[in-house]
This record gives sequence, C-alpha cells and structure tokens, in this order.
Amino acid sequence: MSIQSKAILWTACVVGLFLSVEFSFRRMFRVDCNPLYVRHPSIEYLVQPSQHIVCDGQTFESNRWSMRSPDFDRKKPLEETRIMVFGDSVVFGSLLDQQELATSLLAVDLEQSLRRYVVVGNISAVSWGVPNYLAYEKEYGFFDADAVVLVVSSHDLYDVPTFEPLSPIYQPQSRFHIVLPSGFQKLFGWIQENGFQSVQNGMDAHQKQLDVICLNALREFHQDLQKQGIPLLLVFHYQQDELSISMTHAFIDWAKSEGVPVVSDRDALKGALNAGKNPYKDFIHLNVLGQSLLEAVILSGLNDMGFIQSALQIPVVSEGSLSEFSKP
Repeated sequence: MSIQSKAILWTACVVGLFLSVEFSFRRMFRVDCNPLYVRHPSIEYLVQPSQHIVCDGQTFESNRWSMRSPDFDRKKPLEETRIMVFGDSVVFGSLLDQQELATSLLAVDLEQSLRRYVVVGNISAVSWGVPNYLAYEKEYGFFDADAVVLVVSSHDLYDVPTFEPLSPIYQPQSRFHIVLPSGFQKLFGWIQENGFQSVQNGMDAHQKQLDVICLNALREFHQDLQKQGIPLLLVFHYQQDELSISMTHAFIDWAKSEGVPVVSDRDALKGALNAGKNPYKDFIHLNVLGQSLLEAVILSGLNDMGFIQSALQIPVVSEGSLSEFSKP
C-alpha cells in the first residue's frame, strides 16, 4: 500500500472516529432535545423565541417572548386573566412535556375555576436567578399580569448572572456545532470539578456581596410590581435534602417583612415521599408528579391571598362556554 493510500486510510479512520464519538455524545446528552438559547446583554441568556421541538414524544414550545407558554399579545384583552410565573430550571421543566409543567396545569385549573380564558406565562430558564428575573422584567415588562408568582430555592440567594459562554450541550445556540470537547469535559469530569471548585471558592469569598445583589434585585422587582398594582406570591421550593427541616431564609424573611404571601412545597413533596411516591428527578428538579404538586401549591397560595375570589368577581366579557373563548 502506497504512502498516499495509507494517509487517506488514516484520515478516514480519524474522521470516522471523530464523527462516531461526536454522534455518541450528542445522543448521550440529548443535545437535539434541548431548546436553543440566545445571549442577551442584560438578561444574560434566554431561550430562543417561537421554538417547537418534539423529542421522544415530549413537546417543547416557546412563544415570541421566550416563555415556555402558548403565544399571546403583549396587551391583555378584557376577557382574559393573566399570571406570570418566574423561575429557574425547576419551573422550566427541562425535557418534560409542555402539558406536564406546573404552569400548564395551572392554566387549565384556573380556567375551570374562573370560567374565563387564562394565560400563564412561564418565564424561566436553566440557572436563572432573581437578577435574571429583574432584567427580563425591565426588558419586557409584566404583560398586564393580574398576579405574579416567583418560585425560588435556597441557592437563589447567591445565583447571579456570570455572562460566561453558554454550554453547547445544555444551552446550545445552534444545532450545527461540535459538542465533543464539552462532552469529554462532562464525561471525565475533572475539568468541570476544578472549575466548580474555583467558582465555589469565589462564591464563599463574596457570599455577602452576592446576598446583597440578589436581595436588592428582589426588592426592586417587588417595587416595580407595586407601581403597577400587581400582587406577588413567593413560592419557596425545597431540595430533597432540605425536607427534614423547616427552612429559614433571607427571601422568606424579606417577604414576611414586606407582607408578601409566602408558600412552600415542603409538605407536599415530603408527603409524596412518605407515601412511597418520588416527586423528584434529582435532588432539586421535579418530575411529572412533582410538577403537579408544585402547581397545587401555587394554586393554593393564589387562593389564600384572595386572588381567585377577586378574579371570580370580574365580569366575563365573552358569553358562552369556556371552550368558546377565543385566544388572542
């Protein structure tokens, strides 16, 4: 075999191996199932608008406002009730089907209760925190919401935007990119572990500064709501390793001092586990059961704060059955 033929053969083998590993990583990390993201100068990043992805029978949809919700106009019609739910990956639901999300279930239950068309905006993304919610609100507003729900966890007190490059695996900006380097990083872990340790040390060193940033963002977020007369419900989400204790947290203390209603999913999640039903996908994220429990907690919180009773007193402009309501 000539030298040229050997070179061609080796090149073909290397290219074949590269493509094989690349394809394996793409399947391993379900890259084609993850929604596409876009960077933003103030929000940090958000999902690309108007996406429709079907993977293994699970549907992901985003509207024109980069929400994981049905599309709607910015201005609310008179016959409509709107609730905006802000959150991170817990609310986002990752690869869960669109109809399994707590926000989707909430829209259905509220429509049945109120007998009017209801829009629930799922304003969320993986690893978002309160400063991201504030930046989103500054960019897009509250969309004439009748109420806003903010779902937070204990780690959100120090979750601030970093504006680092997006992960080509979990936050791809295009389907046409190479994931092999990131795949090796995730598979072997040592680069990620070293990077996490560096971030963790930095977080420990600047913990108080991060706390101040997040609390100030929450205060400003609430002030913007108050200016528009929109009530806020704070929902505290428990990690599985936190269920054995009743959390004391700066966000909860702030809410109580400001008279903001606070509910948590601790009892609901703990009750499910005690009954032999696991509502978690991992230590923090929720599966289908967990999403339904989160929705029940939100619905209960809205009822306790008097929102549902107030909404029932608003005259329905459109006549006829609920199915006859026209979507904007």
